[in-house]
Amino acid sequence: MTVEDLEERLRHELQAKLTFVEKASEKPTEEEVKELRKMVDDQGCQTKQLIEKLENKANKHGTAVKDPLPDIEAALETLNLEVFALRREQDADDSDLRTTTTDTKMTIDENHKKVMAAIETLKERVTRIEEGGRRPDVLNQAHRQAKKHGAKLKYKHKHDVRLKRSKDEIEKSGEKGAKNGGTNTIADCGEEIQELDRALQNISTRPRQFGVRLLKNQERDLSCTYCQERGSHYSDACPTVRTVSKRKRILREEGRCKECLGVHEGKCEKGSKCFYCNFRKLHNQEATDHHASICTSSEELVELEEQRKRAREERDYCIRRLADIDEESH
Repeated sequence: MTVEDLEERLRHELQAKLTFVEKASEKPTEEEVKELRKMVDDQGCQTKQLIEKLENKANKHGTAVKDPLPDIEAALETLNLEVFALRREQDADDSDLRTTTTDTKMTIDENHKKVMAAIETLKERVTRIEEGGRRPDVLNQAHRQAKKHGAKLKYKHKHDVRLKRSKDEIEKSGEKGAKNGGTNTIADCGEEIQELDRALQNISTRPRQFGVRLLKNQERDLSCTYCQERGSHYSDACPTVRTVSKRKRILREEGRCKECLGVHEGKCEKGSKCFYCNFRKLHNQEATDHHASICTSSEELVELEEQRKRAREERDYCIRRLADIDEESH
């Protein structure tokens, strides 16, 4: 019921009371009628004031008490957005998990295949070695290197023993014994020098050159495998790590291939033709099982030259000492 309906209802009730009073009185006087009308008007005014007060209170109450429905709707909307965002994040996480799981499985499968391939390669190599099926060129090269190494040790031992014996004989023996010992040493040195000359003539290689090299334009950023210096020299000419033994240790520690110096699994596909082992060969170069930077032929050449130098020095020493003995005897 609205305020207007309430006001109209009160007016009707007052009017009904007035009519009832008029009918109830047999002969109301004019003053009584005026008095009753005044009462009705006063009642109407009071009713109107009461209605206005009620309306003011209702308005104040409506202003103070805010409708909670919009806030509830906004909260529900925010909740829906958060739920949607969480679902989207969950879907993304599930997708990432599936992708990661798939990638991990593929990686494991690939690594397993690589390991199995490496095992098969090793088995093939072992089988070839056991059956004598290794490449003839590499096998011959290994035999040649072993033979050279044995000869080198033999020459060194022979030279050291003879040098010690000759000096002792010359210093401790008498004049005649010193001359005989010195003559024998000179003859031995002459034979050794001839053997070394023949050995050096049969070695088709050259000494290793260390230091800075003029690199090609496309090799300006080339990094040395052994000292990691960039754009200065090739790995074979590394001036920091000079000996083959140290270079092989670096390759072994870093898991690098001895043929290409790279890092890979399984058999080397690049192949290697060492230019020290194939020195002066323009065509039909032999395949090798090592990179030029770890070839021992160059070091063996230098060592043989050093042995020949020591043998010549020993021979010259004996000649000078015999000359001194002759001068002292006269």
